[in-house]
Amino acid sequence: MEERFRESAERARSSIERGRHDPSTFRAALVDVPATARDRWLDLVLGLDELHEDGPALPPDGVPYLPSSVDVLLRMVDASDLRASDVFVDVGSGPGRAVAFVHLLTGAASVGIDIQPALVRAARDLTSRLRLSRVSVIEGDAATLAGRMTTGCTVPPAEPVWRRCSTTWNRSRERGRFASAA
Repeated sequence: MEERFRESAERARSSIERGRHDPSTFRAALVDVPATARDRWLDLVLGLDELHEDGPALPPDGVPYLPSSVDVLLRMVDASDLRASDVFVDVGSGPGRAVAFVHLLTGAASVGIDIQPALVRAARDLTSRLRLSRVSVIEGDAATLAGRMTTGCTVPPAEPVWRRCSTTWNRSRERGRFASAA
């Protein structure tokens, strides 16, 4: 990655840590980065150095954590017209990369749901370190928790979990606004 983009990521992180974050400035810095370097840029902003491993808490039919690309999330945000007054929900949120990114990009409150305690701890550490007060992470099974959701925008879970909770999601979808990055 070019040094100027590395410096841009450091400036963005510093602004976030000082509580002086502005979504439009963040977006401008992001789109200035070539698409091929945006995922690395975001990881530098968030201070994420490694891909987190799945642990023993992942159920046999669970979906392993794989981060969504920045450009997929950016398209989802733009297609859904996500605003600061909305709530973004990420099922299978892992270490909180997507919930932090969407919040920083839009100002929307973000909620991550993950069944793996180690990934939930990592996500909570991230939100605490960056002082992201409008981002929260819930430890639990999405099939159980989905019935409590009434509004939001979500990247849908992968197929095995989707089958288990599709009835609940369909009820929630009727009450809220959802968009897909798939």
